[in-house]
Amino acid sequence: MFGTPSGSLNITAELLGLSDVKVLDVRTNLSAREITIAVESTRKHILCRKCGEPTKPHGLGRKLRLRHLPMFGKETIIEIIPRRGRCEHCDGGSTTTEILDWYDAKGKLTKPLEHHLLFELVNSTVADVSRKADDRLSYC
Repeated sequence: MFGTPSGSLNITAELLGLSDVKVLDVRTNLSAREITIAVESTRKHILCRKCGEPTKPHGLGRKLRLRHLPMFGKETIIEIIPRRGRCEHCDGGSTTTEILDWYDAKGKLTKPLEHHLLFELVNSTVADVSRKADDRLSYC
Protein backbone atom coordinates (compact mmCIF):
# COMPACT_ATOMS: atom_id res chain seq x y z
CA MET A 1 0.00 0.00 0.00
CA PHE A 2 2.68 2.55 0.94
CA GLY A 3 5.46 1.14 -1.20
CA THR A 4 3.61 2.08 -4.38
CA PRO A 5 4.68 4.86 -6.79
CA SER A 6 3.87 8.37 -5.60
CA GLY A 7 1.11 8.90 -8.16
CA SER A 8 -1.06 6.09 -6.78
CA LEU A 9 -2.03 7.82 -3.52
CA ASN A 10 -4.65 10.39 -4.44
CA ILE A 11 -4.80 12.83 -1.52
CA THR A 12 -6.66 16.10 -1.92
CA ALA A 13 -6.14 19.38 -0.09
CA GLU A 14 -9.70 19.08 1.22
CA LEU A 15 -8.89 15.71 2.79
CA LEU A 16 -5.85 17.30 4.46
CA GLY A 17 -7.96 20.20 5.74
CA LEU A 18 -5.72 22.77 4.02
CA SER A 19 -7.05 25.75 2.09
CA ASP A 20 -5.67 27.50 -1.01
CA VAL A 21 -3.36 24.66 -2.09
CA LYS A 22 -3.21 21.82 -4.58
CA VAL A 23 -1.33 18.58 -3.95
CA LEU A 24 1.63 18.10 -6.29
CA ASP A 25 3.23 14.91 -5.01
CA VAL A 26 2.91 12.29 -2.28
CA ARG A 27 6.02 10.38 -1.20
CA THR A 28 6.33 7.67 1.41
CA ASN A 29 9.36 6.57 3.38
CA LEU A 30 8.60 3.22 4.96
CA SER A 31 11.78 3.07 7.04
CA ALA A 32 11.12 6.50 8.57
CA ARG A 33 7.34 5.83 8.85
CA GLU A 34 6.75 9.14 7.10
CA ILE A 35 4.43 10.49 4.40
CA THR A 36 5.60 13.67 2.66
CA ILE A 37 3.05 15.69 0.72
CA ALA A 38 4.26 18.49 -1.58
CA VAL A 39 1.72 21.27 -2.15
CA GLU A 40 1.63 24.62 -3.93
CA SER A 41 -0.50 27.70 -3.41
CA THR A 42 -3.54 28.29 -5.59
CA ARG A 43 -3.99 31.92 -4.57
CA LYS A 44 -4.01 34.34 -7.48
CA HIS A 45 -2.12 37.17 -5.74
CA ILE A 46 0.38 37.71 -2.97
CA LEU A 47 -0.75 40.66 -0.88
CA CYS A 48 1.83 43.16 0.37
CA ARG A 49 2.50 42.82 4.10
CA LYS A 50 2.62 46.63 4.45
CA CYS A 51 -0.17 48.08 2.27
CA GLY A 52 -2.25 44.99 1.43
CA GLU A 53 -2.14 45.60 -2.34
CA PRO A 54 -1.38 42.76 -4.80
CA THR A 55 2.34 42.38 -5.53
CA LYS A 56 4.31 41.52 -8.65
CA PRO A 57 5.85 37.98 -8.59
CA HIS A 58 9.43 37.98 -7.31
CA GLY A 59 10.66 34.39 -7.10
CA LEU A 60 10.24 31.81 -4.38
CA GLY A 61 11.07 31.54 -0.70
CA ARG A 62 12.79 28.63 1.01
CA LYS A 63 11.10 25.23 1.22
CA LEU A 64 9.08 24.76 4.40
CA ARG A 65 8.60 21.32 5.98
CA LEU A 66 5.65 21.43 8.35
CA ARG A 67 4.39 18.56 10.51
CA HIS A 68 0.72 17.79 9.93
CA LEU A 69 -1.86 15.45 11.43
CA PRO A 70 -0.78 11.80 11.18
CA MET A 71 -2.19 9.72 8.33
CA PHE A 72 -2.42 5.93 8.29
CA GLY A 73 -0.40 5.78 11.53
CA LYS A 74 2.53 7.60 9.94
CA GLU A 75 4.05 11.02 10.53
CA THR A 76 2.86 13.43 7.83
CA ILE A 77 5.00 16.28 6.52
CA ILE A 78 3.64 19.04 4.29
CA GLU A 79 6.23 20.66 2.01
CA ILE A 80 5.53 24.05 0.44
CA ILE A 81 7.75 26.60 -1.27
CA PRO A 82 6.02 29.94 -0.66
CA ARG A 83 5.96 32.48 -3.47
CA ARG A 84 7.46 35.92 -3.01
CA GLY A 85 6.22 39.25 -4.32
CA ARG A 86 7.57 42.78 -4.72
CA CYS A 87 5.18 45.67 -4.05
CA GLU A 88 5.12 48.44 -6.64
CA HIS A 89 2.96 50.64 -4.38
CA CYS A 90 5.29 50.87 -1.36
CA ASP A 91 8.44 52.98 -1.19
CA GLY A 92 11.53 50.87 -1.80
CA GLY A 93 9.55 48.04 -3.38
CA SER A 94 9.20 45.94 -0.23
CA THR A 95 9.14 42.18 -0.68
CA THR A 96 6.62 39.84 0.87
CA THR A 97 6.67 36.07 1.33
CA GLU A 98 3.27 34.44 0.95
CA ILE A 99 1.82 32.95 4.14
CA LEU A 100 -1.27 30.76 3.92
CA ASP A 101 -3.96 30.53 6.61
CA TRP A 102 -3.03 27.06 7.84
CA TYR A 103 0.52 27.75 9.10
CA ASP A 104 2.50 30.44 10.91
CA ALA A 105 5.47 32.08 9.19
CA LYS A 106 8.08 30.71 11.60
CA GLY A 107 6.13 27.67 12.79
CA LYS A 108 7.11 24.02 12.43
CA LEU A 109 3.57 22.62 12.69
CA THR A 110 0.39 23.17 10.70
CA LYS A 111 -2.47 24.84 12.56
CA PRO A 112 -4.66 21.70 12.36
CA LEU A 113 -1.92 19.76 14.20
CA GLU A 114 -1.50 22.58 16.75
CA HIS A 115 -5.27 22.52 17.42
CA HIS A 116 -5.22 18.73 17.73
CA LEU A 117 -2.41 18.85 20.29
CA LEU A 118 -4.18 21.62 22.24
CA PHE A 119 -7.36 19.53 22.25
CA GLU A 120 -5.35 16.60 23.62
CA LEU A 121 -4.30 18.84 26.55
CA VAL A 122 -7.88 19.05 27.84
CA ASN A 123 -7.89 17.12 31.14
CA SER A 124 -4.25 16.06 30.57
CA THR A 125 -0.80 17.36 31.33
CA VAL A 126 1.78 18.52 28.82
CA ALA A 127 3.96 15.56 29.82
CA ASP A 128 1.10 13.10 29.14
CA VAL A 129 0.33 14.59 25.71
CA SER A 130 4.01 14.71 24.82
CA ARG A 131 4.50 11.08 25.87
CA LYS A 132 1.39 9.94 23.97
CA ALA A 133 2.44 11.82 20.82
CA ASP A 134 5.99 10.51 21.15
CA ASP A 135 4.70 6.95 21.44
CA ARG A 136 2.73 7.40 18.21
CA LEU A 137 4.98 9.47 15.98
CA SER A 138 7.65 11.42 17.89
CA TYR A 139 6.00 14.84 17.55
CA CYS A 140 7.22 16.69 20.61
